[in-house]
Amino acid sequence: MDNWLKILEFLKTIEWVKSTLRHNWMISWRQESVAEHTWRFVLFFILIQDIKKYDIDIVKTIKMILIHDIPELIDWDIPGFEKEKNQKKHDENELENAKKIFWILPKPLDQEYLEIYLEFEEQKSKEARLAKALDKIETNLQHMESWPKYWSDKERWDHMINYPNKALEKLNEPFITDIWENIKKEIVKLTYE
Repeated sequence: MDNWLKILEFLKTIEWVKSTLRHNWMISWRQESVAEHTWRFVLFFILIQDIKKYDIDIVKTIKMILIHDIPELIDWDIPGFEKEKNQKKHDENELENAKKIFWILPKPLDQEYLEIYLEFEEQKSKEARLAKALDKIETNLQHMESWPKYWSDKERWDHMINYPNKALEKLNEPFITDIWENIKKEIVKLTYE
């Protein structure tokens, strides 16, 4: 198959990202799609990068962000508090889903995108650690904006308040941690209202 046909096939497949719903709700009283999360996540990264000017590969980081949730096309979005119950099994399933989707791409893009996906998941680089932390922060920012009526009891307390902590520890970047601490204060206020 020609490379352009493979690219079109991949684009047709990932079109479903636009209608794959996440656990999060939006201020418009509907569930957020994976594509909507990814769009704001990319913009969040670009804004942070424009301010901080980190010595990182910007294009690779954007690729990482754009493809990080593509495996959710197969098993949909699983909330963090559910993933954490059996993280190893979840990670294995998502890796298999990533392989099934990325194999559609022409060579060597199939392997490159899989490696970028793994780099993000395993937080092997500064780019991956930054992206992982921003991903978790953006997720909780969306929770905060949707208000507590959309929060499940399973996430309302420790999970929501601590969800980004491991990624932030690995990143070890005070500016990003400060952003999270300010969002967390708002979440705590909403939790106790």
